[in-house]
Amino acid sequence: MKKVVVLSVSLVVLCASFVNANTTTYQAAVAADSPSSYFSFDVYNSVNQAWMPDSGYGWVGGSGVMTAGISGNAIDIANGGRCNSDIQATTSFSQEIWLESDSSSYTGAALAPNPYQAAAGVLMQTHSSNSFDVFAGWGADYLGVLTVTNPNAWHQIVVTVSSSACEVYLDGQVQLTDPGFTAASYGDFDQELGGYPDAYAGTYGANTFNGNLDEYSVYNYALSADQVAAHYNAMYTPEPATMILLAGGALGLLRRRK
Repeated sequence: MKKVVVLSVSLVVLCASFVNANTTTYQAAVAADSPSSYFSFDVYNSVNQAWMPDSGYGWVGGSGVMTAGISGNAIDIANGGRCNSDIQATTSFSQEIWLESDSSSYTGAALAPNPYQAAAGVLMQTHSSNSFDVFAGWGADYLGVLTVTNPNAWHQIVVTVSSSACEVYLDGQVQLTDPGFTAASYGDFDQELGGYPDAYAGTYGANTFNGNLDEYSVYNYALSADQVAAHYNAMYTPEPATMILLAGGALGLLRRRK
């Protein structure tokens, strides 16, 4: 009976380590891939009313308020409106963001491009309670439906555009691919976060995303599938203390058997 208890404690702690985010390991993985801009949404400039980048350039402004994120703070879009940015990408690029819903379903647009750049950026808006329609550009090219189950949990979304295709990843795995939309399809663009741009909507914060956004990064090249998976796995890497405890539990079990 005691043998089972020792092993069970170790396994419970191990599982918990994968549920809790490992901020340090994740941020190191992002930095290693040299993003042109990286926002943890922990750095807020109250004078400019904007979130400042942890690295790179640009800013994210708007009325979104801070809330608890997958690591540190996040933007609560549902309670604060849409955020705009001057983060730009050219030719090949990647964007990574983590999101969760404030309810059991999704509504609104998590990402939206500047409508004056019709063939640029990414539009990801609600298709159903647990899925998004994904467009390359402002409706210029429909990639398909991205199903994201368990809206209350944090999920990694990555969009890459290379010379050969546009790909959309969910939690480290590619889900949508469009060879018809490539780096040659557009020029510079600004990406909006959590709702439609004012220029299109006419009112501030239209089609607002009902949730939180965190850990936003932009790259001036297309991340590989291995890099995307490495970022996802880094967020849930078990802490060293957990591994020590697991080893200790295993040793304890072996000793009991003797």
